[in-house]
Amino acid sequence: MGQWWRYHSGKLRPLLDRPIIARRYLFGFEKERQNAVKLDRVPFQWLSHPSTELVSTEFITKRVTMSKPGIIESVTREKESIRVVFKPDGEQSVTYLYPGNYKDNQLNYFGDTATGRLYPKNYLVSQPETWLKNKRATLSSDKDGELHVLWLGRQRKQ
Repeated sequence: MGQWWRYHSGKLRPLLDRPIIARRYLFGFEKERQNAVKLDRVPFQWLSHPSTELVSTEFITKRVTMSKPGIIESVTREKESIRVVFKPDGEQSVTYLYPGNYKDNQLNYFGDTATGRLYPKNYLVSQPETWLKNKRATLSSDKDGELHVLWLGRQRKQ
């Protein structure tokens, strides 16, 4: 999977005029990946290959069975993660760890509601408190409670 992003003013911003791309993990690609350890332009080269395909974030979002709009009440930095307190509208606050390495109460991704793009896995801005605190968001989860995406911004009208 690959998305085009631009780093600007301390944040990643999606390049919406460039599509999300992916390449199937076939045996030929596995060999190419193993030989690419010493190359500088990896994974750019992998995703520039003719067998690359255009994709959307649907492979993640179609699993969603629950969405709760609310507000991010607080954000605290820990060693290599952040603790996010999210309060769904009309419900009690819930604390999530991002990036999570536990099954319970972990956030898997942040997403940008306006663009429909997921931020890269484990992406963290330099000042997550400023980026997230008191922002409207929608928490989406799958039926098993294993996938949690916090979409930043107001929910799009369907």
